[in-house]
Amino acid sequence: MKISKFFKLLPDFVKNIDANGVIIRVHEDEYLETVYRVTGERFEVPVFTVYNPQDLPYTKEAILEFLLDEITKFSQFVSADFIGVKNLIQFDDSVLDIYIPKRVEKEVSECLKSVNFNKVVYTSKANYRIEGQFTGNYWFEMDGEGIVWWVDFKPIKIDSVDEDGYNVIKSIPNNEMENIINYIKWDYNERFEDPIWRCSRNNLSSLESFYDPAWMVWSTYINVV
Repeated sequence: MKISKFFKLLPDFVKNIDANGVIIRVHEDEYLETVYRVTGERFEVPVFTVYNPQDLPYTKEAILEFLLDEITKFSQFVSADFIGVKNLIQFDDSVLDIYIPKRVEKEVSECLKSVNFNKVVYTSKANYRIEGQFTGNYWFEMDGEGIVWWVDFKPIKIDSVDEDGYNVIKSIPNNEMENIINYIKWDYNERFEDPIWRCSRNNLSSLESFYDPAWMVWSTYINVV
């Protein structure tokens, strides 16, 4: 079977795919012309869209995996195996790379602001007691097959302390706080990530339409403000 025929038949096989509550559908009789780089063959591929009746968060990368699973089943059914099928999948412009409903945005923001951050971080350079707050501002980016969660953090007070974490050796000036946080966030990032993980757990990181831990990478980066 030629790949052009494969994609011509695909809409009859792949219909209403449930990506953890986000429904992937094919546009009826709508195709886009593309070129299969493996052979140079020029043909048309169907265009997919999403129906989101529950207004759920999703990432295009995550829901694409649900679609590819169904395409693989179709490939096995017709005994066809093509290289680079993923690169030929087309979504319409309504399908965003990252979608988070306003209600979820607000819930995550309020959760971040509720975190009381007061920790002693032991590093190879010194021991620091850090007091600060998450402002509630955050954003997401896609990085290949991974999600990057950027979270704003405002340090209020940083002290260099002894091994017990109670006796202050010296207070860090305001103009040096950002450098201290930047050093810690790269080598000891879990100190910042652990207290806010719950903020994403209920609404985002637990939904496979947004993030699938089986193959996607989740990174949390702290942005000092």
